[in-house]
Amino acid sequence: MSAELLLIDFSSIARPIWEVAQSSSNARASVADGIVQRVHALASQHPHAAICCDSGKCFRHDLMPDYKGSRPERDAAMLHQFDVAAERLKADGFAVWSAKGFEADDVICAATKAILKMDGAVLVVSSDKDLLQLVGDGVRVKSATSGNIADSAAVVEKFGVQPAQILDYLTLVGDASDEVRGAKGIGPKNAASLLATFGTIEAIYAAIDKGEAKLTNGIAQSLVEFRDRWPLVRQVIALRDDIDLPL
Repeated sequence: MSAELLLIDFSSIARPIWEVAQSSSNARASVADGIVQRVHALASQHPHAAICCDSGKCFRHDLMPDYKGSRPERDAAMLHQFDVAAERLKADGFAVWSAKGFEADDVICAATKAILKMDGAVLVVSSDKDLLQLVGDGVRVKSATSGNIADSAAVVEKFGVQPAQILDYLTLVGDASDEVRGAKGIGPKNAASLLATFGTIEAIYAAIDKGEAKLTNGIAQSLVEFRDRWPLVRQVIALRDDIDLPL
């Protein structure tokens, strides 16, 4: 197996630094410095590293107009600091990747799939739980906040589902921070229990249709109401890998 590629979710590093810097104008002016220093520190033990960035509006907004709709307009000063940091990282020799119409998560997904085909390994640094969909042989996710590293066992311990079930888990639970509504009344515990019993959302509905699903009235009603929406919710949450990257 070749050396592990470090994939850094730029916004997971940059946004916390910007938020901490809101205490003073001097701190805001040095955000780019903080971002560059943080990336260098993360990459210090990795000979291969790439920074993955968002690129503005993505395809998810077309699928779901309310996607991330409650988030405030992005601050021009913040965007300037982020751009300065990205340019400095490029000048330092880092690969800085983005793709029009896609988010950083999708870029990370595409890079991960490509590296695995090369018999490589990947360590993703992010605070986004969507990326836990990628965890498996050769892929780990390091929390940008706590520094904890999640492998398959850690995902099961925290969420009660396998990494391959994270997509269906998040579809059922939804993501309030992104304005993505899951099934009403089905929280993490119920979602994990359903997937432990049936395996997939498709299998849950197949069991309901056959009269084989033993569910409480509340859960059953929630799933009935969610039936028409879940394919769209799943499509919005799913990561895309159809991106060409200069690997």
